[in-house]
Amino acid sequence: MLKGKSAVVTGSTSGIGLTIARALAKEGANVMINGFGDKTAIEADAEYYKAVIQAYKAAKDSKDGEAAVTLALKGATNVPLAVAEKSREVARILESLKLITNPKMASDLTVGAALAQAAVEGALANVEINLESLTDQQFIGEVRAKTAALTR
Repeated sequence: MLKGKSAVVTGSTSGIGLTIARALAKEGANVMINGFGDKTAIEADAEYYKAVIQAYKAAKDSKDGEAAVTLALKGATNVPLAVAEKSREVARILESLKLITNPKMASDLTVGAALAQAAVEGALANVEINLESLTDQQFIGEVRAKTAALTR
Protein backbone atom coordinates (compact mmCIF):
# COMPACT_ATOMS: atom_id res chain seq x y z
CA MET A 1 0.00 0.00 0.00
CA LEU A 2 2.82 2.43 0.83
CA LYS A 3 5.52 0.80 -1.29
CA GLY A 4 7.77 3.43 -2.81
CA LYS A 5 6.57 6.16 -0.43
CA SER A 6 8.93 7.79 2.06
CA ALA A 7 8.22 8.88 5.61
CA VAL A 8 10.27 10.63 8.26
CA VAL A 9 9.07 9.79 11.75
CA THR A 10 10.54 12.06 14.38
CA GLY A 11 10.96 10.63 17.85
CA SER A 12 10.86 7.16 16.34
CA THR A 13 13.43 5.52 18.57
CA SER A 14 10.83 4.66 21.20
CA GLY A 15 7.20 4.84 22.20
CA ILE A 16 4.48 5.81 19.77
CA GLY A 17 6.99 7.12 17.22
CA LEU A 18 8.60 3.68 17.02
CA THR A 19 5.18 2.04 16.76
CA ILE A 20 4.23 4.36 13.89
CA ALA A 21 7.55 3.77 12.12
CA ARG A 22 7.09 0.00 12.39
CA ALA A 23 3.54 0.22 11.04
CA LEU A 24 4.64 2.33 8.07
CA ALA A 25 7.53 -0.04 7.31
CA LYS A 26 5.18 -3.00 7.51
CA GLU A 27 3.04 -1.32 4.83
CA GLY A 28 6.09 -0.97 2.59
CA ALA A 29 7.11 2.65 3.21
CA ASN A 30 10.74 3.75 3.27
CA VAL A 31 10.98 5.02 6.83
CA MET A 32 13.66 7.40 8.09
CA ILE A 33 13.99 7.00 11.84
CA ASN A 34 15.27 9.83 13.98
CA GLY A 35 15.67 10.89 17.58
CA PHE A 36 17.55 9.57 20.58
CA GLY A 37 15.29 11.13 23.19
CA ASP A 38 17.16 11.31 26.46
CA LYS A 39 19.44 8.43 25.52
CA THR A 40 23.07 8.73 24.69
CA ALA A 41 24.23 7.53 21.31
CA ILE A 42 25.84 4.54 23.04
CA GLU A 43 22.53 3.55 24.62
CA ALA A 44 20.64 4.06 21.35
CA ASP A 45 23.25 2.02 19.45
CA ALA A 46 23.00 -0.81 21.97
CA GLU A 47 19.20 -0.81 21.73
CA TYR A 48 19.28 -0.95 17.94
CA TYR A 49 21.85 -3.74 18.02
CA LYS A 50 19.44 -5.72 20.21
CA ALA A 51 16.56 -4.80 17.90
CA VAL A 52 18.47 -6.06 14.86
CA ILE A 53 19.27 -9.38 16.56
CA GLN A 54 15.67 -9.78 17.71
CA ALA A 55 14.32 -8.88 14.26
CA TYR A 56 16.53 -11.50 12.58
CA LYS A 57 15.33 -14.12 15.06
CA ALA A 58 11.68 -13.14 14.65
CA ALA A 59 11.98 -13.03 10.85
CA LYS A 60 12.28 -16.79 10.77
CA ASP A 61 8.74 -17.17 12.10
CA SER A 62 6.97 -14.07 10.74
CA LYS A 63 5.67 -13.00 7.37
CA ASP A 64 6.56 -9.41 8.32
CA GLY A 65 10.06 -10.36 9.39
CA GLU A 66 11.84 -8.64 6.53
CA ALA A 67 10.17 -5.30 7.32
CA ALA A 68 11.17 -5.60 10.98
CA VAL A 69 14.77 -6.38 10.04
CA THR A 70 14.85 -3.45 7.62
CA LEU A 71 13.42 -1.07 10.22
CA ALA A 72 15.93 -2.20 12.86
CA LEU A 73 18.84 -1.91 10.42
CA LYS A 74 17.77 1.60 9.41
CA GLY A 75 17.71 2.62 13.06
CA ALA A 76 21.09 0.98 13.58
CA THR A 77 22.38 2.99 10.61
CA ASN A 78 20.93 6.33 11.72
CA VAL A 79 22.60 6.24 15.14
CA PRO A 80 26.21 6.27 13.90
CA LEU A 81 25.21 8.63 11.09
CA ALA A 82 24.00 11.12 13.71
CA VAL A 83 27.24 10.61 15.65
CA ALA A 84 29.23 11.38 12.49
CA GLU A 85 27.17 14.52 11.85
CA LYS A 86 27.64 15.76 15.42
CA SER A 87 31.35 14.95 15.33
CA ARG A 88 31.76 16.88 12.08
CA GLU A 89 30.06 19.85 13.74
CA VAL A 90 32.52 19.60 16.65
CA ALA A 91 35.38 19.71 14.14
CA ARG A 92 33.89 22.83 12.51
CA ILE A 93 33.54 24.55 15.88
CA LEU A 94 37.13 23.72 16.78
CA GLU A 95 38.30 25.11 13.45
CA SER A 96 36.43 28.36 14.07
CA LEU A 97 38.07 28.70 17.48
CA LYS A 98 41.58 28.81 16.00
CA LEU A 99 41.22 32.48 15.14
CA ILE A 100 40.17 33.56 18.63
CA THR A 101 42.07 31.16 20.88
CA ASN A 102 45.34 31.82 22.63
CA PRO A 103 48.12 30.41 20.41
CA LYS A 104 49.45 28.47 23.40
CA MET A 105 46.25 26.40 23.25
CA ALA A 106 46.66 25.49 19.58
CA SER A 107 47.72 21.95 20.45
CA ASP A 108 44.47 21.43 22.36
CA LEU A 109 42.49 22.41 19.30
CA THR A 110 44.62 20.12 17.13
CA VAL A 111 43.99 17.17 19.44
CA GLY A 112 40.27 17.94 19.57
CA ALA A 113 40.08 18.13 15.77
CA ALA A 114 41.92 14.82 15.43
CA LEU A 115 39.53 13.15 17.88
CA ALA A 116 36.51 14.60 16.08
CA GLN A 117 37.85 13.30 12.75
CA ALA A 118 38.42 9.85 14.26
CA ALA A 119 34.83 9.88 15.56
CA VAL A 120 33.52 10.76 12.09
CA GLU A 121 35.54 8.00 10.42
CA GLY A 122 34.59 5.36 12.99
CA ALA A 123 30.91 6.25 12.87
CA LEU A 124 30.87 6.20 9.06
CA ALA A 125 32.50 2.76 9.10
CA ASN A 126 29.56 1.55 11.20
CA VAL A 127 27.11 3.18 8.79
CA GLU A 128 28.69 1.33 5.85
CA ILE A 129 28.53 -2.01 7.63
CA ASN A 130 24.81 -1.56 8.23
CA LEU A 131 24.15 -0.38 4.67
CA GLU A 132 25.65 -3.62 3.34
CA SER A 133 22.75 -5.54 4.90
CA LEU A 134 20.00 -3.29 3.50
CA THR A 135 18.25 -3.56 0.15
CA ASP A 136 16.24 -0.31 0.26
CA GLN A 137 18.08 1.58 -2.49
CA GLN A 138 16.34 4.87 -1.76
CA PHE A 139 17.42 4.79 1.90
CA ILE A 140 20.93 3.68 0.94
CA GLY A 141 21.19 6.54 -1.56
CA GLU A 142 19.99 9.11 0.96
CA VAL A 143 22.45 7.90 3.59
CA ARG A 144 25.35 7.71 1.12
CA ALA A 145 24.65 11.30 0.07
CA LYS A 146 24.91 12.34 3.71
CA THR A 147 28.10 10.36 4.25
CA ALA A 148 29.64 11.89 1.15
CA ALA A 149 28.92 15.37 2.50
CA LEU A 150 30.59 14.42 5.77
CA THR A 151 33.79 13.28 4.09
CA ARG A 152 34.34 16.48 2.08
